[in-house]
Amino acid sequence: MARVLVLRQAPEAAETAEALRARGHEPVLLRLAETVALDAPAPQGEVAGFVVTSLQAVPALASAFPGDPRPVLAVGERTAQALSAAGFPSVEAGPGTSEGLVERAGVIAAAAKKPLLYATGRVRLPDFEAGALAAGVALTVWEVYDLVPREPKAAEIDTVFQDGGPNEALILSVGQAEGFAGFWKRFGASAPGMPRLLCLSARISRALGPELAPFAWISPQPKLSSLFDRFLPPSLDYGGRK
Repeated sequence: MARVLVLRQAPEAAETAEALRARGHEPVLLRLAETVALDAPAPQGEVAGFVVTSLQAVPALASAFPGDPRPVLAVGERTAQALSAAGFPSVEAGPGTSEGLVERAGVIAAAAKKPLLYATGRVRLPDFEAGALAAGVALTVWEVYDLVPREPKAAEIDTVFQDGGPNEALILSVGQAEGFAGFWKRFGASAPGMPRLLCLSARISRALGPELAPFAWISPQPKLSSLFDRFLPPSLDYGGRK
């Protein structure tokens, strides 16, 4: 059994914890950031459809465009499920990376001769927008949320490092990588060893910085299920750091 540090926010943190317990592992939850909704109204003008590369953008899009029949491109399966649950009838799941949405976005925008509305965070990776620009895909960007750092409480820090500290840490975004690096720099001296840093992609691992990068392990595919199957099998088969 592994003790696995989970840095996601609710409700994703609870879902990930449940999946870890089902595999016989012990999740340790720690929030290093909080989502803050922005009050910017949806942009005016006709759009061919929507693009969502983060779960945090789903509530704002659902509120502004309830049940909209136009196509919605989601970065991956989990975001697609959240969009469908929010009432969007025409959701397409992408491959798990934002740049993987560019080709399909171009087809939709070209067919309608209209831009796509990209609902996103204030701080974000440039991959999708850069890819769209290079491919000539017109976008209207709508910033709907921001992530602000959260100071962990003393009791939370103690929980992280009890029983020898975590064996593994899930690093599922650039923000989580940066947050973990800052957390470990401040509090990691309390740990008897460094956990394996299980990253969803090489790009995410690079955000850990040069000191922590040697401890990063990269998922074969940018999907949580792939990361679990490779590094966190059911506890009887687990062979990670003891």
